[in-house]
Amino acid sequence: MARKLYRYEGPVMSFDQIIQDIWKGGTQAESEAKAKANLKFQYKVKHKLAKDSKIDLPGTLVIIE
Repeated sequence: MARKLYRYEGPVMSFDQIIQDIWKGGTQAESEAKAKANLKFQYKVKHKLAKDSKIDLPGTLVIIE
């Protein structure tokens, strides 16, 4: 399966609370689900959160072609 480049720009939530109004990130992945998982991981690492922290990205992913 071909990998696509995904871009996210939008809010970051934890337990239904917005913890950051706008966050931007990008990743390559084989599916939208894997891209969101990658982006959540990036956010956790960058902000020094635990691996099992609950993070949601409710905005939309854009495929960059």
